Amino acid sequence: RDPTVDTSFINQGETRLELERTKREISREFERHQETIRKEQIQLKYVYFDGSKLEKALVLTKGQTVGDFLKEARLVLQKEYADLRGVSWESLLFVKDDFVIPYNYTFYDLLVYNVQGEHGPLFKFPAEATHVEDHGKVFKDQHYSVKIVEKSSYEATRHLFPQRTWRIFDHLKYLKGQLTKEKSIL
Repeated sequence: RDPTVDTSFINQGETRLELERTKREISREFERHQETIRKEQIQLKYVYFDGSKLEKALVLTKGQTVGDFLKEARLVLQKEYADLRGVSWESLLFVKDDFVIPYNYTFYDLLVYNVQGEHGPLFKFPAEATHVEDHGKVFKDQHYSVKIVEKSSYEATRHLFPQRTWRIFDHLKYLKGQLTKEKSIL
């Protein structure tokens, strides 16, 4: 900046106010868009990991948590598996590919993080799932099924394959690993 230049004709106060107003408007629009995405419906295939290959599916929204999914899946599964009737949903694990996903993550979070497992992305939805205009459409995960496992069963067999390859998903470690991979490419 040149301090000798006359800038008195520029109204700095109004310019800053206009900039702040524009920032707030863009932020609100972004949040509305994200909320629309969180309301999109998805269908996830799952199996109760007891050796059977009986696959089921649940429809939920991207904004729901893994805990919400386990609650609903438990209600469906306890009709066929009597041993689940006395089990709380907190005693179940959500395993996708090689990650045990904690209850507090939403499916939106997992999609935003673009989590990659051993066999590619954890969730694979059709290309049209990225378009928000498809209101009311249910997007089906076209990848491996979710495994629902009792914690006690996992603890008893964690030394066996495939349980020994499972690891707890931590987005901070995951993002750090992704950043490290990106840096190594450069």
